Amino acid sequence: MIRDKDVLKTFDRWTDDFTSFVQDKGKVTPGKYRAYGHQAPGHLLRDGKLLWRDIRRRAGVPPPGSSPAHQRELGLNADQTWSAHESEGEKPRRKK
Repeated sequence: MIRDKDVLKTFDRWTDDFTSFVQDKGKVTPGKYRAYGHQAPGHLLRDGKLLWRDIRRRAGVPPPGSSPAHQRELGLNADQTWSAHESEGEKPRRKK
């Protein structure tokens, strides 16, 4: 490839075109959400909704029409717990 002059001429033309494109475009002005110093907006409401969903799920109240709701109706879903650290295998054994 290094010996083929057409390849090098084509590549040189491409780099020149690219350089002129970047120079014509000019400096990019900072946008609204810059990476440096950007403070992300808070999401307190979304965190509250997620907490409420977690509490309902742990209490054994699945969202209506969901797969866990159908499993609960069929008596297949008995894995609700207040402890996120409790083993799934220990729950059925504890009930006996």
